[in-house]
Amino acid sequence: MEHVDTGRKLEVCSVYPKEANAWQNQIPIFASLATALLCCSCNTRTSLPTPFGSVNVRINQLIDQPESAGDFTR
Repeated sequence: MEHVDTGRKLEVCSVYPKEANAWQNQIPIFASLATALLCCSCNTRTSLPTPFGSVNVRINQLIDQPESAGDFTR
C-alpha cells in the first residue's frame, strides 16, 4: 500500500494472531487495519484506521491471496 499524503510505501501481511509481529509488518487478521484491508482490491483508495487516527492509502498490489486460489488451509 502507499500513503496517499506522503507517497511512503508499505507492505503488510495479515496473519493469525500468534504469528503477528509489528516489526515485520505482520498484523493480526482481527486487527481493525487487517479487516479493513479485506474489502480492498488493487488501485483502491481508502481511509484505514490506525492507533494514531485514520490514514489515506492506495492499495497498489495484493501479493498473495490464498483464498482466491481455493486454498483455505493456511
